[in-house]
Amino acid sequence: PRSTLFPYTTLFRSHHETSRGLTLGAFSPAQSRAVLISGVTCASISLLAALVAFQWFAFMKRSFRHHLILLLILSDMWKALWYFIFPVIVFTRGKVDSTSNFCQASGFFLALGTEASDYAILVIALHAALYVFRPPKQLGEAGLYPHRYWMYAFWVILPILAACLAFTNPSGYITSGTYCALPIRPLWYTLGLSYIPR
Repeated sequence: PRSTLFPYTTLFRSHHETSRGLTLGAFSPAQSRAVLISGVTCASISLLAALVAFQWFAFMKRSFRHHLILLLILSDMWKALWYFIFPVIVFTRGKVDSTSNFCQASGFFLALGTEASDYAILVIALHAALYVFRPPKQLGEAGLYPHRYWMYAFWVILPILAACLAFTNPSGYITSGTYCALPIRPLWYTLGLSYIPR
């Protein structure tokens, strides 16, 4: 039968194609509920950890490197927030359809947080590499510090641009049941907007 030849095809269907309620793809209602509860739990722990780290960084004397780490914390906190919101909406209002405004908005904001986090990691790595290969000749900040305002601006502009490019595809973002993200098909679309830049 077709299902034995292509065992993974049902995993890539959106949840509304298979059944109603909290059912996600090939999962049963109990499994779907467990996945959503796990999502809310993990997102809550991430939010709490990010808030504690943010408070700690907010009240300390910070260098440029600390500012970059703070951008990473904020980006991850934003991602965790949307991983938390989506299951809560599913529990309170039922399934989320891919064509809904909420799915498109949550997909956009989740992609925004992911891209902002990736950008912050890249800038931290570049800043550290410049310190190693081009150490400062005198006391003071070096690395990317002279270009810090550009780094801050790009942290806002580039993730917004990357998240907006998803709307070049008519379907935009689609739901996987636990969150809305880029569609798996066409493959070049997901690769070009997510995996290759990362």
